[in-house]
Amino acid sequence: MFGAAIGAALAAAGLSLTAVLPAAAATGTAPQATPTGTAPAATLGIWTSAEDSGNYSTVAGQHPNIANFYLAWGEPFPTSFFNAAHAAGATPYLELEPWNAGPNFNGVPSMTSIASNTSADCGPDGTSSCLPWLQSIGQAIKAFGHPFILTFAHEFNVAGQYPWAETDSEHTTPAQWISAWDTVQADIDNSGASPYAWWMWAPGADTGCQPGCSLYPFTPYWPGAAHVNMVGLDGYPNTQFNQDTFQQTFGHAFAEMKTLTNLPIFISETDLAPETGTGGTQTVTQFVQSALAAGATGILQFQDGTAPLSTQQWSELDAALAAAPASAHTKALLAGPADMKAAVSGSHVKLSWNSVVGATGYQVQIKLPSGKITNSKVPAAHSLITAAAAKGTYHYKIRAYNSKGSGRWSGTKTFTVIS
Repeated sequence: MFGAAIGAALAAAGLSLTAVLPAAAATGTAPQATPTGTAPAATLGIWTSAEDSGNYSTVAGQHPNIANFYLAWGEPFPTSFFNAAHAAGATPYLELEPWNAGPNFNGVPSMTSIASNTSADCGPDGTSSCLPWLQSIGQAIKAFGHPFILTFAHEFNVAGQYPWAETDSEHTTPAQWISAWDTVQADIDNSGASPYAWWMWAPGADTGCQPGCSLYPFTPYWPGAAHVNMVGLDGYPNTQFNQDTFQQTFGHAFAEMKTLTNLPIFISETDLAPETGTGGTQTVTQFVQSALAAGATGILQFQDGTAPLSTQQWSELDAALAAAPASAHTKALLAGPADMKAAVSGSHVKLSWNSVVGATGYQVQIKLPSGKITNSKVPAAHSLITAAAAKGTYHYKIRAYNSKGSGRWSGTKTFTVIS
């Protein structure tokens, strides 16, 4: 199939667009999460209690590429923390938690109110809608101007963990949670974050136990591939409950996740300090090796109020993670589109190119006569777009993408509109 696209963003630059699409492609109102480029490397992440001071810090000798921060509902964006993390070579990972905001510090906005942008728990006066706060997050990410990982209301399938979790005080249903996820994502992305925001869906690691335990299957909470850019799993090895190996802690959850997506899995919260190699447990080395063999990209070590990793354990963790691929997200698995053509008829233009095997969509980058560069992503289902263009010479290039990342850019070509 031939694909052709310029993108809605060009309309503001003088191009009016008409798209001919299959009927099925036009359904749905929530925007897709389509950040630019390839997903950030997620090998070693870290959270330490030093975050509470608002200052970025890490364990001596460690250089994580993920810097984790939990932001309660309504709290200000931690700009200084993330600027320091970026300067140290780490990608920010912001976890938005819908609790503890405003003058009623334990106030909890419901998933239903968040989904409809009617929550009154965000403003400093305790009565304001959450929409301005979510928009401020998007604007801050735009100003940050670098790749940025976010999640919302994590560990939703862990009973007794958070008010928004299954069977807990809010009695949230999967449908209500998904609707809230979509709204939060749209509010932030549409406020300027979309080129930079990578949305990580982060359930708790379901161990497959029978009904009555605290870990429920997370499949009912899946928002759909169009709304997830990365996936994580939170879980902790625990010798007391005979869940101390990787397989016991994460094996079932990895299998469940792979029924939903082929995105690489990041262990987005864990603590490997209990892995001592005694009492039948795995060593840190064995645990990480098992995780990588199962398709993990790496782990985020969480340390707060518990015994931290020893120097020896950090050395084992570093050595084991050295065997991880540079990034399973960034494989150049797709070739650049070929046979690109720009058919100009008066002020109308049709871009076309050969389809790429394995692509689920294409990104079109165009440099306008004014020098402005625009980007647009469209699914492979698009079959034709024409545009009324202003006079001048345009430069364009195209690349394919799928759930594993983006392929190589094509060569740059030009077309000129003279009437």
